[in-house]
Amino acid sequence: MSVTERFWKHVVISYDGCWNWDHPNPWNGYGYFCVAGRKKKRSHRLAYEWYVEAIPNGQEICHTCDNPGCVNPLHLFPDTHQGNMSDSQMKGRMNFKRSYRGMAGTSPITPKEVREIRSLCALGLSYRTISSQFKIHQSMVGYIHLRKRWAHIK
Repeated sequence: MSVTERFWKHVVISYDGCWNWDHPNPWNGYGYFCVAGRKKKRSHRLAYEWYVEAIPNGQEICHTCDNPGCVNPLHLFPDTHQGNMSDSQMKGRMNFKRSYRGMAGTSPITPKEVREIRSLCALGLSYRTISSQFKIHQSMVGYIHLRKRWAHIK
């Protein structure tokens, strides 16, 4: 199977025009794809490179749809980091409250859910069972349980 065939096996086209990556990273919402063996690249960057043009030096690939899992080339555009952050702030996507990564805007779960995850771990449920319930990776359940993430939540 070719690289592009493998890539397209992970794309789900939605009603809103987004071409969603089927397994986005639970921490930031971006899709990742392995090319050339074990080298991972963000799937939206690959889509832009393959279907639009090479990414200009010093540019990030931004989403007009504000969906980090989208790989639709029509929704992608290059911009500087400063431009990307300004766009994000203008659209109200910048949230500077504390979370396990430093900014709550990147979190797939809430503090209330963190408490619930810890309670379920204390009851002896498996990380796999809990992760499927909250739609996060089972390693994140372990990090939450062991207080390596969300340590500030009691």
